[in-house]
Amino acid sequence: MKNAEQITLRKVLEDRSCYDKYYPYIAAIKNMPKEMRLVTMLIKTYYDKYPHINSVTENDFLMFINNVDKGGYTATITQFVKDLYALDVANSDLTMDIVESVVEKHIAARVLDKIANIIDYDKNGILSTIQDDLDEYNKIIRNPPKNVLKPYKTVIGRLIRNQIKTVGLPMASSRLTQTIRGAREGTLGLIFAFVDSGKTSFGIANLVSMAHWIHVNDPNYNRPLIYAGNEEDEERVALRLTQCMSGMDNNEIRDDPRAVKRRLTARGFNRIKIIDGVNHLAHVERVMDVFNPRVLMIDQGTKVKFGKIDTHETASLQELFNRYRELAKTYKCTIISLAQANAEGESQKWLNMSHIYGSKVAIPGELDWAVGIGTDDDAKYRHWRFFNVCKNKFGEKEQFPMEFKHGSCQFIDIKP
Repeated sequence: MKNAEQITLRKVLEDRSCYDKYYPYIAAIKNMPKEMRLVTMLIKTYYDKYPHINSVTENDFLMFINNVDKGGYTATITQFVKDLYALDVANSDLTMDIVESVVEKHIAARVLDKIANIIDYDKNGILSTIQDDLDEYNKIIRNPPKNVLKPYKTVIGRLIRNQIKTVGLPMASSRLTQTIRGAREGTLGLIFAFVDSGKTSFGIANLVSMAHWIHVNDPNYNRPLIYAGNEEDEERVALRLTQCMSGMDNNEIRDDPRAVKRRLTARGFNRIKIIDGVNHLAHVERVMDVFNPRVLMIDQGTKVKFGKIDTHETASLQELFNRYRELAKTYKCTIISLAQANAEGESQKWLNMSHIYGSKVAIPGELDWAVGIGTDDDAKYRHWRFFNVCKNKFGEKEQFPMEFKHGSCQFIDIKP
């Protein structure tokens, strides 16, 4: 049998979905031959550069390699790639068995490293994490053992603690925090509004609220909050974050930058990371792998491409948001998508699910909660925004107004 790692590389060249799923395990293989290590890195470079490509032909890959190094790679590397494409992967079941064996060896090596830390270095609190490695393996293989499919055992105390008492990170509105029980781990939410109604500003205000709470209440916590953009310019996002966290408008920021820096430091500004160009599902998955965020806000989540499919098709939107939901659960992260309302949402006070641009059916079924931000043409409500919690798996639906201070990106609760 050919080298299992080589067959795995051949498979990920043939099928991007295999690359997305298995590459982290391949890249972590120890004592990999030099040629294989280099080609593994080149595969990642290729898929990063061409996120819409679902498979890589031999000619394309060889031309890409020569272009990257201007012909500087040795004949050995070229021959290694040709040998990869000469491998027979016609028996897809056999090929996937080999791929899964590579993953199994990698996870087994990871477990052995953990055990060595316990035995050789007297490390504590490690043994319990081995179950996470086993769960990870069982999740990605095609046929998990039957004994992993166990009925849930209801424990009332645990239900009370996890589902009733636990409240997630606080949102920018106390009413919203109470209604959806905050930004809870493993949940998927949606914030949508018509153009220029403040959805990005409200998304930013929520991240600021969460960062400040963590900074004050759990200063040693190290999972970041991430704003992943494909809509707004990243520098504009940084300005809105600065305005919101400092509570200052542009003139105040310009006149007293030292005060701005002091306020940002005191309120946890560095806990928020801005990542631009997140326009493909593969980018979202890599953000999760690399940063392990506690909260991931995608602006706009509905614009993220998924394979070669138009994400405004109902079926692909449903699949996209299903993947968001799975990622949220896997990484114990809150994923919040920002989205645009359709034309019917213009000047509407209370937006509902039918106002989501491009989908009246696909997205709602995957969400834990959804909030529409509406406006009113009446001049006396010019600075008001009207929030409609139109889906909520954690309780009742709710409607409430807030004052939007555009200059400082602040949202203020309005008491009934």
